[in-house]
Amino acid sequence: MAKPGMKFLFEGLANVCTKCKFFKVCSNLSKGRIYEVKSTRKIKHKCPLHGSVVVVEVELANIEAAVKSHMTVEGMIITFNPIECTNRGCQYINLCKPLGLFKGDKCRIVKIRDRIRCPRGLSLYECTLEIIEE
Repeated sequence: MAKPGMKFLFEGLANVCTKCKFFKVCSNLSKGRIYEVKSTRKIKHKCPLHGSVVVVEVELANIEAAVKSHMTVEGMIITFNPIECTNRGCQYINLCKPLGLFKGDKCRIVKIRDRIRCPRGLSLYECTLEIIEE
């Protein structure tokens, strides 16, 4: 399944994983984070959950998120705070409350994309954020 460039949300390990000899390798990922496959190796292993798996190199993926305009400078380090909004039907809800980012995460603004036309009138931009691991 894994191919370079593929992204996935790590939702934690299954109970069957705790008995696997590769448990420590798989358990070094953080629940709720999005990872990107950087490379795959030809090494295959048997997995009690998925059958056959290959060894992959992953890293935290960059995340698209809404950022308040006064904080949008490429290269700037920010503390991520999701936009408070209760409008679940808004087309931008996935940017205001993106998967893979948590309140308080330190992030670098990699790229400023488009201005968001917020129905509430907030001044927001879509930005690509890189999580800075501490």
